[in-house]
Amino acid sequence: VCSSDLQRIPARLLAAAVFSTALPMSAGVVPDFSGYSRDCAVSVQAEGESLRVTWPVPGRKNPIVVIDLNPGRPLIASLDGVLAGLDPMLAMTIGSRTAPAGRPPWASIWNTFFDNPAKRPHQTHLATFEKKSATVRGSGSRASLVVGEIKAGSFSGNVSLGFFAGSPLVQFEALVGTTEDARAFVFDLGLT
Repeated sequence: VCSSDLQRIPARLLAAAVFSTALPMSAGVVPDFSGYSRDCAVSVQAEGESLRVTWPVPGRKNPIVVIDLNPGRPLIASLDGVLAGLDPMLAMTIGSRTAPAGRPPWASIWNTFFDNPAKRPHQTHLATFEKKSATVRGSGSRASLVVGEIKAGSFSGNVSLGFFAGSPLVQFEALVGTTEDARAFVFDLGLT
């Protein structure tokens, strides 16, 4: 672009063009490392908008998991080079708990062995997942990454990935809760 071309472009349009190219199109979540000890056997390194997690496993090459913190992309960019582009999937069927007839009033409804919430009204919810926060914790031989938020019906919380030195397995959890009383639930959690 030469200076004579710039004179023909309105100033506010030029400023908007310069401003829009100076900002990233999508900003990833900035992880909180305050609970992570740098001497942890599980290495968690920030690389741009991603986290690279590696840990020692005897008898094999160290596993590598790449977590993408960009809100517009799947959470797991790479699972040890075998799977890629994975997001958490949570389906929760939510019903109610009730105490059976004749139960002493001091006894908790949670100690009911033969309660059958499926015989009462219930509803299944497919969770929504948004990358709003990321917390890395780690010391000794284990580390965890907690990413939020996930919501299914009245339940909400975070997704947690746990990594353990010496094991090739990754622990995957939905850490959710509700403010509603006496809720019964069954869930399916996976990656899609």
